[in-house]
Amino acid sequence: MKDERSKSSLDEIIGDTPQLKQMLSVGNESGWYDAPVLVLGEAGSGKQLIARAVHRISARRHESFVTVNCPGLGENSLGPYIFGGGDEVEKPGQLEVANKGILFLNEIALTPLAVQSKLLRLLERREI
Repeated sequence: MKDERSKSSLDEIIGDTPQLKQMLSVGNESGWYDAPVLVLGEAGSGKQLIARAVHRISARRHESFVTVNCPGLGENSLGPYIFGGGDEVEKPGQLEVANKGILFLNEIALTPLAVQSKLLRLLERREI
């Protein structure tokens, strides 16, 4: 028996192309699993809209959804902003703010390699 997640937030996304239909199907499936999701697309294609919809149907729907605009932060401040700490007083990072919720990293490909390697370790080993 499916719970309240069976009412998909992805149904609110309108479009009729085969690519969009396939993406909505995959998005609907991914909301049921506790695994990282990578949403790819051109700037302005609705990646955050898809991520928020997947969040609303996921087991984490009652937790926070935190967005980090990666290119909007300088190279030296992005790592501490995501992971916490930095030059200032010990400050929680956005990972801690998201806690058990979702951390949406907008334009993650534009992050410095040092930050990407920390994120990879987080995904592989689930440790910071």
